Amino acid sequence: MVVLECSDFRAIGIDYEVGLFRSRTGIVLKSIIGDRFDQTIITNTAKCLFDGGKRKPNSKEFSTCADNILEQIEKTDPEIVLCLGEKAAEAVTGKKFREVLGKVMGKVVVAHHPRMMTREEKRIIREIVELMIPT
Repeated sequence: MVVLECSDFRAIGIDYEVGLFRSRTGIVLKSIIGDRFDQTIITNTAKCLFDGGKRKPNSKEFSTCADNILEQIEKTDPEIVLCLGEKAAEAVTGKKFREVLGKVMGKVVVAHHPRMMTREEKRIIREIVELMIPT
């Protein structure tokens, strides 16, 4: 399971899946997940679109949505949970991003949002995914 911060509000008006995977975020996700793409749940910390998809949620709205993502993780019981970005990490771990960034905690892995990842971070996350879910 990959947990991102929120629905990509820029993809509104076109097919969400097509829009996401043409974005820089989607391209990085594909490079990290590789052949496991069809077996991967991609979800968001904030599942709601705010103001018709014209803005990202604020901190209070993210916090309100945190229970939703924890419930989804519990119900699906994924082999690995990649928390990509500050809000995703804080919702899943309940800790400040700076405290958990770069850590593997059981099956939870925390990294920068794909738009912010360095090449080295992408490589490391790809290796962690390969170790935890071999093809």
